[in-house]
Amino acid sequence: MPDNWQRGQYGGGGGGRHTTAAICSNGHVVTADVERFGEKVGKFCSKCGSEVATTYGECGEPIPGHYVPPGVPGVEGNLKTPACCHACGKPYPWTAKKIGEAKDLADELEDLSADDRAKLKAALDDVTGSGPKAEASAARIKKVLDPPLFLRTS
Repeated sequence: MPDNWQRGQYGGGGGGRHTTAAICSNGHVVTADVERFGEKVGKFCSKCGSEVATTYGECGEPIPGHYVPPGVPGVEGNLKTPACCHACGKPYPWTAKKIGEAKDLADELEDLSADDRAKLKAALDDVTGSGPKAEASAARIKKVLDPPLFLRTS
């Protein structure tokens, strides 16, 4: 029987459910359906060797896989790796790693002013979601990096 979080999440309604996904800490999807393909899930990722999880460590919620409509035994296909936890809103480990790496890269950009570097790093925190804040952050990042650094003359 699916957990309550699986019923009707993400606009599913009508008695459908979400499968539980297994994803490594670098964002590689091991399986989008642990219930059906759990035997494929090892402790570590076969692509990169990092740990595989089926729940988010911060809040313990299952990582959502595919939405399965009522009366359908299962759904297959590629799963788009979610950026943030649906329950607590915090970035998943793979998202946090990408943000951290991008901030480290911002520190290495020599032609940025301290103000532009700070704007870029602040925008990186918001660009992972969707909606107006993410769109505005993407525009800020583009503005800071436009023209591209390698084309700047001063």
